[in-house]
Amino acid sequence: MAAASPPMLPATPPGTWADFLKCDQKFGIGIRPGDCQTAGSFLPEGWDPKTYHTVRNGNEEAFTLPWEKTIGSCTITVDLEGPVAFENAQVTLVPNMIRGIAGYAISQCPGGGDMQDDYSFLTAGLGGYVTSGLNRVWDWLEAASDFMIPGSALNTPWPGRETHFVTVTVSRERSKKHRPGDTDVEVANRVLGFVRQLEDEAQTPVQRAFYQKMSGRLEAKVEEMTPDNGDISWFDPIGPRRMMEYKCDKKLDGPATLDCAKLQYQGLGQGDVEFRQGETKYFNQDTCALAISATKPMTISWHQISTAFEALSNLCLEGSFYAAKGGHAFYSGQPPDVFGRKTRKGKRDDNEISGLNALPQGARMDLWKHGNGTSLPCELAAALRQQPLSQCETV
Repeated sequence: MAAASPPMLPATPPGTWADFLKCDQKFGIGIRPGDCQTAGSFLPEGWDPKTYHTVRNGNEEAFTLPWEKTIGSCTITVDLEGPVAFENAQVTLVPNMIRGIAGYAISQCPGGGDMQDDYSFLTAGLGGYVTSGLNRVWDWLEAASDFMIPGSALNTPWPGRETHFVTVTVSRERSKKHRPGDTDVEVANRVLGFVRQLEDEAQTPVQRAFYQKMSGRLEAKVEEMTPDNGDISWFDPIGPRRMMEYKCDKKLDGPATLDCAKLQYQGLGQGDVEFRQGETKYFNQDTCALAISATKPMTISWHQISTAFEALSNLCLEGSFYAAKGGHAFYSGQPPDVFGRKTRKGKRDDNEISGLNALPQGARMDLWKHGNGTSLPCELAAALRQQPLSQCETV
């Protein structure tokens, strides 16, 4: 007898269960909706509220968060996120609500959304996430000025009141970076937007001053989280000023994203790159050209180069405002020992490298679109000096 097919999760959640959805290739590509439906079918069912815990400690595995199931190409993760004490948190949730928003994320991201939409192919096969319960954060923010002293330090973790919310992530594989409710800059921007609204609607000078300081704190967090650095939460203390700056340059045409992906994983090699003082090394893959220069002798690991390259590409080639522009990444002056442990050999631990600290002091990266048969050094120099490319020699 053939095994019964798993029940389909609802494609559209009833009511207002889902409050924010994002599909993004950083959560995986080529994800099969059928695998996700099968994985989601293992979620608990029912309309009766259940108590979910963040510590197993004898609690049922099905009601312990994070909950996770992988089938084939798809991993479904249910997590409790937001500024809450996770050591032994518990929350009452309706199992069918979780199934509903999981079905919504599956249908919109790997499922490609409404197939009558001409742009549905842009999300088909992608991972993504959906949040439910952000109103708890809004309620807390609205009441915050009543019990927090204006002018007090807001760069400390926020009180663990009812500020948690549920996030369902659909991904190619589980990663510590996949806590998007905490670490995705778009959630941080939504929180910032609400705080600015509270600032505009403040009834007293004291309230206005309170929300002005809070919005300033969140603006700093948004800057710290951009480009996507994976493990920085919007409610964490404000970290030291970033070591890296990423600038998109309207004078530089943007190469094809696929060509840059090939360059990152094939053209750069996998080893360390050594530089003499004042040396520039050039790399290219079809339309994607990259220059890395050093003002002093140094060795830069492939992981450092790849991390900076990916952050720059995400900002300038895929960003909504700077789409298809070249750009620059460079060290911005923060002491190099602020971020990252050193190994016994003096190299930074790869686990501590992020877009904030990828390149060492004295290093610079330039990204642009490679022309037809012209020399890379001349192309870059011509673009930076705003000279015609026709003056460059062919190679």
